Amino acid sequence: MKESEIESWSVKKARQSGWWVRKFTTPSRRSAPDDIFGREGRIFWIEFKATGQRPTPLQLEEHRVMREHGLTVYVCDSREAFEAILGHENAFIRMLAH
Repeated sequence: MKESEIESWSVKKARQSGWWVRKFTTPSRRSAPDDIFGREGRIFWIEFKATGQRPTPLQLEEHRVMREHGLTVYVCDSREAFEAILGHENAFIRMLAH
């Protein structure tokens, strides 16, 4: 499946679940993840890829630096992967609420 199809489906699904979603762009960092998701104080980034594709070395380095700073970055190449990510993040929010 194409990256754009996975991304648009995932963004729609996240918004239906109450997540704030924005395309994440920065002029000087072509390696930045594609989208930022937020809900109830929880923030994470996703790098979308076509099914079976991997991040570029530059993207992997950007993700590494972000993670070193305590940020959450996922790589997603399917609808099923996104459902797992969203399930994990929703469970994390529920856990914090109790």
